[in-house]
Amino acid sequence: MRLLKTVICCSMSLVMFACVSCGRKDTGVVLIDPDKAVEAVLEDVASDIRIIPLKSDRPIPGINMFFFYDDYFFGTNVNRDMSNDLVFKNLSVFDSDGNCLGIIDRLGRGHDEYLALRNFLYFEDEHMLTLYNSDRMNSTKYSYRLPSMEYLGSKPSFFMVGLDQSVHMGDGRTLLQTFRGDDTKRDLTMAIFRPDTILMATDYGEFVGNRISSTFYHHKFTNYKNPLLGFFGYNNEIYSIDNDDSLKLEFSFTFGNKGLPKSYTDDPNHPGPYIVSPMQYMEDGSYILFYVPVKNGNLISFIYSRPQYDNIEGFMNYYVTNGNRSANYSDLKIPGLKFEPTLAGVNGTSYVFQMTSTPEIDESVPMSRLGQQILDAFKAQNDDNPILLQFRFKDLN
Repeated sequence: MRLLKTVICCSMSLVMFACVSCGRKDTGVVLIDPDKAVEAVLEDVASDIRIIPLKSDRPIPGINMFFFYDDYFFGTNVNRDMSNDLVFKNLSVFDSDGNCLGIIDRLGRGHDEYLALRNFLYFEDEHMLTLYNSDRMNSTKYSYRLPSMEYLGSKPSFFMVGLDQSVHMGDGRTLLQTFRGDDTKRDLTMAIFRPDTILMATDYGEFVGNRISSTFYHHKFTNYKNPLLGFFGYNNEIYSIDNDDSLKLEFSFTFGNKGLPKSYTDDPNHPGPYIVSPMQYMEDGSYILFYVPVKNGNLISFIYSRPQYDNIEGFMNYYVTNGNRSANYSDLKIPGLKFEPTLAGVNGTSYVFQMTSTPEIDESVPMSRLGQQILDAFKAQNDDNPILLQFRFKDLN
């Protein structure tokens, strides 16, 4: 059994093989075979690779969720409270180069303090960051001006949905899932939050919770300049959002008999794998999730994964297609290093991974240029602060 891995080495001939490793059905639905994914060298298949050390004169609190904008990005550690709501207690603010501008932490019961936060929004036009507390009966917002981190005070607020019910799309534009009385049904809407009001822009209608769960699974910031939505089913679908907020089908795919049976995926009364514990689905190895789709020109990519369970091997794979050619990568290797970075999110059209400790050296191969740059970046860090690794997939010419 091997652990989930994300970044490893093979010849370019194997990479080229990956480009033809899946077949398109007559229906236009692409069949993806996880067993045919191949290893690749990150520098061979990616471009615009950036190492972003998170720089601070003091230790940065642990972060398991990032949100990226053009000029700033935000990180926090999200957990579930006694009501099973996602909450967080602090928010680290960085400029685009990874310099920490400040850490918001007003935990307490006094004036302008909070016990937990449920969500936040960054209003780019006003350079205003607003955080919302978790008290649904008496909601309060706390505002800051960026980049100075000037505290603007607190005010009573309208109700704010939680991070697991929203996808930030920039400058207050937020995709929402709101619950019906029947817990299996969701309303999908686009809302525009402003500092003092909310506008309901587009109503996409009612969906079974399973169907839209892949869009909200990681609760990460999406590419608001070219946003994509994931729809789960036996046939999975990826949609883009046009300028008028209408949905356009970009790509449809299935894992066939290696994914969950159609009787599970398309049954509106059956809880889906994004919602329930994976233990209910993993005995036959068919528990496969997909998430964080990205569109860069004609190139569409996404991640799909399966947790390890008993003697069933887990994986984290990457699928890339331009409509004519496709690639199916398993590990993306950086020769000279052994490490397992964690997905941090999407920054525009780039994927971002977090590395929280110096990776182990792989002495079986020469150290690559990128591997040495990562080691040097960690050596320069103080207080064991993490670094981010950002890249885009290359087109498949």
